[in-house]
Amino acid sequence: MIDEKKCLKNLLEDMDDIEEKLSKWTGKTNIFQNPWC
Repeated sequence: MIDEKKCLKNLLEDMDDIEEKLSKWTGKTNIFQNPWC
């Protein structure tokens, strides 16, 4: 059985990493609104 909280935490961390990289490229922050919360 999948640990949903752990999975979600990892997903959120990945989203943060992606958002951080995109913000460096575009000069914008908060590109993603997290649809899982």
